[in-house]
Amino acid sequence: MTQKNIKIFSILSLSFLASLSHADNTNPQHPILADISSTSNCHFLHDINSNSGYSKHINWKRHTTHKALLKAEQFGATHLVIDNVESIGAFNGKVHGKAYKCNTLARVTSSHKN
Repeated sequence: MTQKNIKIFSILSLSFLASLSHADNTNPQHPILADISSTSNCHFLHDINSNSGYSKHINWKRHTTHKALLKAEQFGATHLVIDNVESIGAFNGKVHGKAYKCNTLARVTSSHKN
């Protein structure tokens, strides 16, 4: 009985792993921060605005940029160009950027520049 259970478990595990390898993964990588020159062959997707909220004990710029990257990812972006960072007081601020979808070759090239 134990060998039968092991065989069933093995078959189910392999089937599950095979199904994961065929899953639709339209944007498997997170967007990267880029400068405007690396987006010349890219398609503009959306303006991205992000506010930090009150961030006394953390770096609000890093936090707000991260939130902007997450928003860009929701639009399927591969690149995010930050064009405005505005401080609002000492502990918060906002970021504006533009989300772009670039082909894989442009993504690899721009990520090696950093």
